[in-house]
Amino acid sequence: MSPFTPLVLAAQAAGGGPGIVPGTPTARHAANVLIVVADDLGVDQLAAYGEGAEVPVTPCIDSLAENGVLFRNAYGYAYCSPTRAAVLTGRHPFRTGMGTFMEPSAETAHALPTEEITLPEMLASAHQQWSTAAFGKWHLGNATVGGLLAPNLAGFAHFAGTEGNLFPPYDYFYWPRVEDGAQSLSTDYVTTDTVESALAWINTAPEPWFAYVALHSNHTPLHVPPDGLFTSDISAADPHFNPRPLFVAMAEATDAALAKLLVGLGKARLRTNVIFLGDNGSPEPMVVPPIAPYQHKGTYYEGGIGIPLIISGPAVAAPGSEVAALVQATDLYATVAELAEVDLSQVLPAGHAQDGLSLVPFLRDPAAPALRATAFSELFSPNGFGPKDAWFETLRGERYKLVVEGGNPDRLFDLALDPQETTDLLLGSPTAEELAEYDALKNALLALLQS
Repeated sequence: MSPFTPLVLAAQAAGGGPGIVPGTPTARHAANVLIVVADDLGVDQLAAYGEGAEVPVTPCIDSLAENGVLFRNAYGYAYCSPTRAAVLTGRHPFRTGMGTFMEPSAETAHALPTEEITLPEMLASAHQQWSTAAFGKWHLGNATVGGLLAPNLAGFAHFAGTEGNLFPPYDYFYWPRVEDGAQSLSTDYVTTDTVESALAWINTAPEPWFAYVALHSNHTPLHVPPDGLFTSDISAADPHFNPRPLFVAMAEATDAALAKLLVGLGKARLRTNVIFLGDNGSPEPMVVPPIAPYQHKGTYYEGGIGIPLIISGPAVAAPGSEVAALVQATDLYATVAELAEVDLSQVLPAGHAQDGLSLVPFLRDPAAPALRATAFSELFSPNGFGPKDAWFETLRGERYKLVVEGGNPDRLFDLALDPQETTDLLLGSPTAEELAEYDALKNALLALLQS
């Protein structure tokens, strides 16, 4: 594979290959849904967002934005597992118990409950004949919910990937591959294997299909990807003293994998809506200015919980658009439901709280009125519904952001004037407007948590 292959693939994925013509019968009646999750890839790393001063070369992600809708203010959570759980259930962590990442050795700890109604289970409950599969990093299960079979027991008819992150002795080139409950060791590059496994299934799955592809990159361990998957210079890279070039190369390999996946869809791309997102912000050593170094993954700052979100495909009426309205990872559940023409009120049990709102109105009209006045995020540990060792909750409106953190006074930030969140407005002498905003956000937060 030549060093330019990612660029060629990206051009094909953008529309030089199977393109989309909005408004055609295909566009009005799209069949398939593909969700792709990138790990630890914040908005500061993507040229499409224009927020980072120095970013990897990611032509495929750029092309997704050019041919789709980019969401400027999308909220996930501070770590990976809560965001994944929210995407698959449409529910916040305080409802699912998934407040932080799954510990690799937590075989008796709380995992995503089997009682949750996941996306594939929702599609099945609507009595629609959807083919469903998940690939890559699961990171939502352990022995308490089926162990190696956890993704299948969560509703996916097929799964190929890993239980969670890759820790020593495993890495991207030597890892325990799980396929429908059976485990074996693989020496294939895990990112490539994830995409090839997804394509092998997609090319034989009856339509309509729903595929959830969770890439391991850019999560540690940092490494040099195989030749041809990146174009950046890694000559000065050092995992301890200069890790940034490795992270950049991994981001470019992520983009190349996405391009291969989209091109591999062939003509099915005409019938597929693609949802691309990150699971949290960039990790601490990799945050790119002007985002401050402390606004990283694991924190309540915008750089920690703000995520990239781009939707491209036949449901998009105005490709190349941007939406500034507040949206959340939970919204993808209702979005998939509407794309699949499923009425959630008819398939979910009474009293089953949903925290998401469909984003389809923005796909039809990016200038549509905002769906929500606030966006919520939280972190707590340990996972579960018991006492918390550490926690925070944050609720932001269009301008102001409230942070409630265990053991600390409440904080209020003005994101319009203070995007780096350095000045707590509740210290000193807050204005009447600021106090009114604080009261409104605090009351809204309490109402949400009690809902």
